[in-house]
Amino acid sequence: MVYTNAAPAIRGPGLAAKRAPARVARSRPRVAPCRAELSKSSKVLITGAGGRTGQLVLKKLSDSGVAVRGMFRTEKSKSKVAKQLEGVEAEVDLVVGDVSSPQDVRGAVEGCTHLVVLSSAKPQIKKRSLVRIVLKKLLRMDPGRPSFRWIENGAPEVVDYLGGKAQIDAARAAGLEQVVWVGSMGGTQSDNFLNTIGDGKILLWKRKAEKYLMDSGVKFTIVHPGGLLNEKEGERELVVDVDDKILEGEQRSVPRGDVADVVVGCLGEEAAYNLAFDLASKKPEDGKGGAEVTALLATLGGRSCDYKINDDDVDSLVLSDEYVGLEESITSMFPVPAAAAAKEALPEVDVSELRWAGEATAEEEEPELRWVGETTSSATSAEVTEEKARDPADAWYSW
Repeated sequence: MVYTNAAPAIRGPGLAAKRAPARVARSRPRVAPCRAELSKSSKVLITGAGGRTGQLVLKKLSDSGVAVRGMFRTEKSKSKVAKQLEGVEAEVDLVVGDVSSPQDVRGAVEGCTHLVVLSSAKPQIKKRSLVRIVLKKLLRMDPGRPSFRWIENGAPEVVDYLGGKAQIDAARAAGLEQVVWVGSMGGTQSDNFLNTIGDGKILLWKRKAEKYLMDSGVKFTIVHPGGLLNEKEGERELVVDVDDKILEGEQRSVPRGDVADVVVGCLGEEAAYNLAFDLASKKPEDGKGGAEVTALLATLGGRSCDYKINDDDVDSLVLSDEYVGLEESITSMFPVPAAAAAKEALPEVDVSELRWAGEATAEEEEPELRWVGETTSSATSAEVTEEKARDPADAWYSW
């Protein structure tokens, strides 16, 4: 089957004019290890398609006959992937754009039905810090950790939060059927080492964007993989859980190819709608490789990640002054529909509907105040404290 949908040329204030998207013909024999639950009219936009995991998702979707558009940050990364796809039959759109540019994102989502978000800020090591580490090792001193920096307009608050917000708003405005967001495990740990890299607070900004996605009204699936391995896929038993509980065990990593399979399997899968979960794998000898997504998600027993954990730290994030204007441009490009705005507004408090949840004796704790008819309470302070007390040195790179 040949897909002929053409993507529009896209332009943005932060980038030079983009050339028309590359059209790549594909003839490689199709394989279907991922079985996306999509119709023939579906088209999936993959942002961050130049990354190693993004390339795998793009390949798996196109090989299974799904129309795909890959969005790349640079012409160089787009050209590299285009060369890998030369001489084959099915058509794939490749476009260049900046995820934090509302104009670029709006052009990229046009004609698509689903969105896979694999864009992420990527830290760069400061070379001078490596020299310091080598010298300290020669002197048999504690080498410490390298220092990192972010490229211009490439910090987490721009790429992960504002870029994520632009993509979410564009998806809502275009009426996309689903957004599959690939984040990172460790989001409940505000003091995680990854948040200290370049003082970027990357996991917190990702989590803030994920909360925005959950409140957007768009059907979503949020996947938090552990440490990504460049090892053969399909040889490890996959495991899922919530709220970084996987970090309490020994197996915290997962091959990139297995992550790509889960992402593709979640597309159009009703069991994955409005669900956020963590993903890791066992050692190859611990179980059979891979997993059918519906069965894998069933092991969650209806659980989803609790975003009340460390929400004070997430909500307290404030954009740098230089990026406030960018956020305003995103909001003006994709205004929130009146119905969605009304849903997001806090309800007026009617004191007459409040009552004590139960009577307390002198020996009992103070009864909690809750809405009439509410039968469950939020996580206890002890549970929240336990989550925050995790070892910040237990960290890895998952982008």
